[in-house]
Amino acid sequence: MDTSSRPPDDLLHARIAYLNSLTGSLSHEVNTPIGIGITALSFIEDETKQLQQALASGTLGKHQLEDYLKTTLETAKTIGQNLERAVETIQTFRSITSEHLNSPKMPVSLRGALDTAFQSLADEFSRKGVVLENTIPEDLTCLTRPGIVQEILYNLLSNSVKHAYPPGRTGRVLVDAVLTGPSSGSSGSNSSSSSGPSSGQTSPDHGEEPPAPHRVVLTYRDDGQGIHPVQLKHLYRPFFTSRGKDGACGLGMNIVHRLVTRELRGTIDCSSSPESGTTFRIDFPCATPDEDYGDLE
Repeated sequence: MDTSSRPPDDLLHARIAYLNSLTGSLSHEVNTPIGIGITALSFIEDETKQLQQALASGTLGKHQLEDYLKTTLETAKTIGQNLERAVETIQTFRSITSEHLNSPKMPVSLRGALDTAFQSLADEFSRKGVVLENTIPEDLTCLTRPGIVQEILYNLLSNSVKHAYPPGRTGRVLVDAVLTGPSSGSSGSNSSSSSGPSSGQTSPDHGEEPPAPHRVVLTYRDDGQGIHPVQLKHLYRPFFTSRGKDGACGLGMNIVHRLVTRELRGTIDCSSSPESGTTFRIDFPCATPDEDYGDLE
């Protein structure tokens, strides 16, 4: 759905409807790991009581103590993993509603936005032997919402380092971007071939269309294990993940798609196949600081 001409109120209502649609799934995704954690804590409590009784009666032996310590450590690990899953789900959901979605547009260095997004993932990239190549030109600056751009890049980076590179596999992530010139506009914008002004297209002050904004074409590519065609079909579906048992919540790519198409009014295409890596191409309108064509809302 094209949202480029929708008024702010409609966009707000669409965002609220989207958040409401996630509420049921979010409840399940949070309640499940918390429920597992509560059950595990109850198990540890029962085991500890038995240990206390054995200690009080003088029947506590070495093997019972060793079994208790082993079981408790394994159970604590399970609790930690499930709590981390719940926290990740909540934090990811909060990012959809955070203030950066409504922050004012400002000059943003796309290269700098990528560097900022990468900071919190640098250690994980290093541990896995995955290298980031930021080849975005230093002078590529546009007028947009910085938080949204960083959120998109962060989720792409996180998706690669967590999913594309299994243990023992190293690799490289390449990110590049180009700024294209103003497009020629929609059909009918050429006054020499138009029989009259199009509804919603002409400027009430000048009687003609304003120039279309520049566009940014961002290419994100990793050389990881790729995405299976079946999974690729559901890539942007909320809470879809192939690594649920590892704590992945499956919201990252849905957020990326939502931010690109609804907030930046752009498009995102993904091409991937097993063992051939994954490439995302993101195209969105972007007014450069010296050519601000007005609010893109």
